[in-house]
Parts: sequence; C-alpha cells; structure tokens
Amino acid sequence: MKSVDYAGMFVKEFHEALEENPTAWVPIGLLEFHGDHLALGCDFLNAYGLCRLLAETYGGIVLPPSYFGAQGFSSYEGTIEFPSDLASALLTALLQQLEKVRFKTAIILSGHGGSVQDKMVAKAVEDYEKEGSVRVIVLRPGAIVGPSGEWPPHATARETALLQALYPEAVDVSRFVPGKEFKIAYQVPRYKRESWQIGEVDIREQPLAAMAKDYLERLVKGVGELLNPASMPNRE
Repeated sequence: MKSVDYAGMFVKEFHEALEENPTAWVPIGLLEFHGDHLALGCDFLNAYGLCRLLAETYGGIVLPPSYFGAQGFSSYEGTIEFPSDLASALLTALLQQLEKVRFKTAIILSGHGGSVQDKMVAKAVEDYEKEGSVRVIVLRPGAIVGPSGEWPPHATARETALLQALYPEAVDVSRFVPGKEFKIAYQVPRYKRESWQIGEVDIREQPLAAMAKDYLERLVKGVGELLNPASMPNRE
C-alpha cells in the first residue's frame, strides 16, 4: 500500500499522489486534558488516525495533525488552546496553502468537538470560500457514527476505545478511576467551576476492541456514502 502521509513523501511521490487523487485530509484537534488514562494528544491523534484510515480507503493525502483549536478543558492539566479568531485564521491560511499546492478538495476532520470548535472551523471555511476554489468538506465523526449516550461526553469509553485501536501506546486504562474528581490546574477567567468529575462507567470493564471496530466500520461506510466513493477511487 502506498504511503498517504504528506510529511513522508518525496516530491515525486507527492506529485504522483496528487495526480491520482488531489484530496487533502486535514486532521485537527487540541492538546487537552483527558483524565489520567488518555494521552494529552488524544484529540489530534484520533483525528490523524482516522484521516489515515480514510485516505487509505478512499485515496488522498494526509497532512500532519495540527493541535491549534478553540477552547476545551482549558483550566485542566496540560491543555493548550488558541483564541478562536487566531485558530480560525490559521485554518483559513492552511486552506489557502492547500490551494497553492494544487489540491482540489480539502476534508477537515476535527478530533475535538464542541460548539466553540465547530464555530471556529465554520468561520475559517467561510472566510476561505470568499475567494478560494478548493472544495472544503467538514467531517464530524460523531455526527456520522451517531452519539454514544455517554455522560459526561469527554474521556469516555468510546473515545478510549478509538484511541486504543489507533494508538495503543497513548492509552493506559489501568489509570482510570470511575467518578474521580479532578481539580483545575490553571485560572482561566471564563471557567467558573473548580472541578470536573469523570464518568462513573468503569472503562476497564468495557469491550473496547469491539467498540472501536464497530465505530471504525460505521465511520468508513458513512464517509464513503457522504463523499461518493465513485469519485474517490479505492487505494489498493
């Protein structure tokens, strides 16, 4: 199987891949607190892994993951965020650069959810499309696969299952404590709560491998239906 990773391609291979399918997969996320059991790069690692899987299935080239993004668990240990207007401008600039190097389609997949992130991405796309010609598609994996019903919807069993399937070294379920309360590490003015409690469901007892398999199968199928695979040939 040919490499789909932009950063690892030589110019010749890049030109060949671009000619075969001028689609850029753009994984974005955050460096963000996800409890004790998930690495801080959970969001953008999941986005990167999903983009690689989708590119291997439908073709295209995967950009390195970006951790610029709007607010998340900003008061909690290890979280790095950017002002929404700056993150939006960076994403707009990235789309402009993808047009420069002759991509025809850009597919943005954010591993970090929430209304603030969604608005940031939407603003970036809106600003780009005022003058840009690349077709931009925003993928929200949760909307394609469907809600998990887990609460609170952060550092959940499904998120753990997905990261473990894609990057097992970034997960350590032995560190999970059901219902553990975490105190804030930084004073961020807009956050008033002093603590956050993780879900009561014991992730250590969940069928994580089966959950990930189901998620990935449904996502690949749903994205294929959305993108019309007839116009995005399979890479074998």
